[in-house]
Amino acid sequence: NDPPELSESNAKIPPQLDKIVRRCLEKKPERRFQSTSDLSFALEAMTSTGYVRALAGEAGYARALAGNSGPGDAATPTDSSSGQHAGARAYPGWRARFGWIVAGMMMLVAIVLGVAYVRRPALEAEPMRLSINPPEKATLFEVPVISPDGRTLAFIAEVDGKMHLWVRPLNSMTARPLVEIRTTLEIPFWSPDSQFLAYRDRTKLKKIALTGGAPEVLCDAPIGGSGSGAWNREGVILFGSGATGIKRVAANGGAVTDVTRVDTASGDIGHNRPVFLPDGHHFLYSIRNPDPTKGGIYLTSLAGGQNRQLLSSDAQNVSVALNPADQSDGYLTFLRQGELFAQPYDFSRNQLIGNPVRIAEHLADSGRSYSVALNGTLILREQEALEQLTWFDRTGKKLGTIGPRGQYLFPKLSPDNQRLVVTMKPPARAEDLYLFELASGAVTPFTFDPHSDRTTAWSPDGSRIAWSSLRNGVTSLYQKATNGVGQEELLVATPFQKFVIDWSSDGRFILYHEDNPQTAYDIWVLPMEGERKPWVWLRTPAQELTGRFSPDGKWIAYQSRESGRAEIYLQAFVPGVPASGGKRQLSTNGGGNARWRNDGREIYYTSEDGKMMAVEITPGTELKVGAPKELFAPSGLRGNASSGYAMTRDGQRFLFVTSADDASLPPFTVVLNWMVEMKK
Repeated sequence: NDPPELSESNAKIPPQLDKIVRRCLEKKPERRFQSTSDLSFALEAMTSTGYVRALAGEAGYARALAGNSGPGDAATPTDSSSGQHAGARAYPGWRARFGWIVAGMMMLVAIVLGVAYVRRPALEAEPMRLSINPPEKATLFEVPVISPDGRTLAFIAEVDGKMHLWVRPLNSMTARPLVEIRTTLEIPFWSPDSQFLAYRDRTKLKKIALTGGAPEVLCDAPIGGSGSGAWNREGVILFGSGATGIKRVAANGGAVTDVTRVDTASGDIGHNRPVFLPDGHHFLYSIRNPDPTKGGIYLTSLAGGQNRQLLSSDAQNVSVALNPADQSDGYLTFLRQGELFAQPYDFSRNQLIGNPVRIAEHLADSGRSYSVALNGTLILREQEALEQLTWFDRTGKKLGTIGPRGQYLFPKLSPDNQRLVVTMKPPARAEDLYLFELASGAVTPFTFDPHSDRTTAWSPDGSRIAWSSLRNGVTSLYQKATNGVGQEELLVATPFQKFVIDWSSDGRFILYHEDNPQTAYDIWVLPMEGERKPWVWLRTPAQELTGRFSPDGKWIAYQSRESGRAEIYLQAFVPGVPASGGKRQLSTNGGGNARWRNDGREIYYTSEDGKMMAVEITPGTELKVGAPKELFAPSGLRGNASSGYAMTRDGQRFLFVTSADDASLPPFTVVLNWMVEMKK
């Protein structure tokens, strides 16, 4: 930043060498030597002047003055009157000069050796791959997030039934739990100095120091989006909230303000996954829109005004990596159909350069399959943990498994308990629905669309299945006959995400929830007769999910976060009439995934810590509900039953998605120096 401080005594250094050194220390690159060849030529030119030989001669003369002349040395003149050497009078500063002469010679030797070192053949870095294994006894190992400096890995792991946010320095063999969390698989994010982690727990955004201690609540953060965020050096935090846009809060907490607004008039569904660029002012984020020309990765700034599409709608989960040699440029990394790409990016002009290059393929769950540090350290999830469908009785005893190992979501038994529909995720493909014949063990695909197909509901006679499918950029509702005859039928398509959750026992209504930018998730009813015009049954500022009709169709048990965490409530259902109050809370310590027994005398749900709970129901003029009772804690669950469960109509057997009995959790992969391949 400043010119070098050279002492006045440096004037004693040989002028030629002083000039060379000063030129090496010039602050402006154009005034320095432009190559080691130029520097070498200057050194050779200096030695050819005879100055070095003169220095050697003066050094020999100094030895003679000290009485150390050897054979062949010149005689030493003396002054007989004073007894002093005449040479001492001739060179009164020789002692000081001699020290500088020796220093100059040593510097000259060092420079020459340095030139030789620089000229040696360079050792080119090579890409390296390492493995990070899960903690001992872990039953869940997911969501890797590398720190900006590339030194520390954060991840979520479950050990002994408790889920924690863990950290592990890459130069260490062990990880340690940092804080227990009670929501499943949210994506934490780092402070720019790599000393803090921010994460969402229930409906609060929190931060915790890498060294540990108590977490600090920053603000409310309603469920929605991916839970990820970004943090710049000025202490600004951005976090994604899906349909409600990108929010802003200070790193020390405080008021939450809007940074982006979801433009529903243009068909936008939600904004999420903000990522700051190196300047800390511009950031990238994702817009979801069924129109592929409008969705994708966008560039904007904290000041607003600029909103430019950089990548198309098939690009997801963008991140930033800098070029170590020149941090004005680097790469944007992003996922596209299960593969990881990197594209050169000019950060000084905020422009993409060239074409994207694939750097990894066949990754696991695309939402949480990779993380990259600013210095380029890359973490990959290349394999999914194997799962199986496992039967339990009411005491928690395992009764057996169904089907092959794989990755499963949202199992749902048919009304006669003879078939099962479940979401499966084949390798390198989106989720599809599969039908299981429980008696024969036969497994057949039910959907074939390249987009994700997820939540389901059986018609009461078992002849049809309604489900949610991410087609045309937005999740809509479809139905099809279970025998495969006929075409798929679109039931509901609106600009908002929708997920089917139940079908009434009389076949007249389908229950689904919809993600609205203003009111989060609301519960809607789709009539299956007449014009099939849907109407909203329950809309509040809170999030309502997973409603279930009672067998007689007079009640709905549903999940709401109005208290700040998910609880199970019960409310009367009248066709065509929105819910009007009079609800009852069934759960007392968190709950989700409510189910009814076929006689309507018991409701089941999973508690916040993954236990199977039951509430006794007494029908009558005035419905009576009992206190929640724990049935069992299913072993081997992944993510606190977040993937749902199925049960027989009599409430005697329960089917959960569990980890495969003898399958180990796959490791994370650390990739170093992947940028070398980009330059070839």
